[in-house]
Amino acid sequence: MENPNAPARDPSELTFQLAIGYMPASCIHAVTRLKIADLLKDGPRPVSELARLTSTSEDILYRILRALSSTGLFAETTPRTFANTPSSDILREDHPSNVRDLLLWMSDPFHFDTYRDMMPTLRDGKPALEHIHHKNAFEVIFSDPVVTKSFNDGMTALSALVVPAVLEAYSFEGIGTLADIAGGHGMVLTSIAQRYPNMKGILFDLKNVVEGAKDRIQKLGLANRVQSVAGDFFETVPAADAYIMKSIIHDWDDERAIRIIKNCGAHLKKGGKVILVESVLPTGSEPTLGKWVDIEMFMMPGGRERTEPEYRDLFQRAGFVLTRVVPTKSPMSVIEAQKA
Repeated sequence: MENPNAPARDPSELTFQLAIGYMPASCIHAVTRLKIADLLKDGPRPVSELARLTSTSEDILYRILRALSSTGLFAETTPRTFANTPSSDILREDHPSNVRDLLLWMSDPFHFDTYRDMMPTLRDGKPALEHIHHKNAFEVIFSDPVVTKSFNDGMTALSALVVPAVLEAYSFEGIGTLADIAGGHGMVLTSIAQRYPNMKGILFDLKNVVEGAKDRIQKLGLANRVQSVAGDFFETVPAADAYIMKSIIHDWDDERAIRIIKNCGAHLKKGGKVILVESVLPTGSEPTLGKWVDIEMFMMPGGRERTEPEYRDLFQRAGFVLTRVVPTKSPMSVIEAQKA
């Protein structure tokens, strides 16, 4: 309940905070790259010491940390001395949440180029990256090795955050061969295969991506059960007993999403499963991070986040029946559909 004696909030405050969102994003990216949270792991440090250790301007670093501390990300414990808070603690390289690389990707300068002008996308519905580069998002990302690494590291970090919650909430028991479509570096598939020792796995992605997963599969001792296959999911996918896709279908509009699901269905018997790990949007104006991720989807690859009814309709058009949506302790849910 709000305090009736509290001073009235200026109605412009929220508007200004949203309008300058690029500023805190840039600051978070900078201090994360500088590993400031790692340097504060054992306690507060003066900004003079932090600047010396990071070879940065003491004045500029202080002003950045002061601004971030005003949001609660860091704490200025005494004048010009800073400490971590639970929010900045997750920026450490050794933090168990593994979200550092995901935050680096989401605040990567690549995104600022994408968002510099939303008006062309508003007028014709085409993704911003197509207006800027005349290529689709993934052609742009994979044409730059630095951006490619940031993207792949970010997606691996997202998997590390989500997979434990998925394994806790959903059973993959009884699946003989599970294909992870566009499975990246294999974090999802190898985690599932480790939990289910009788399961075989197929990691399917573009050639340059699956090549980077082979070392992981080998080091985990899964080479006898998990194979890597390169290809294009718009053309065909390998045969399997069930398919899983994490953060894939949201990349695409309905037409292309249906094509991917149908390609999986071509190998399945009636009742065969396609399993998605995605955000499921609530209807109405309920605040959720997924509604901002939805903006990212139409600005970059041209996809969308969806509500449960929208997923139900999508699967029906692809020849499937949505059987259940399983919430997890992460921002994502498991969406299960069976071939009709």
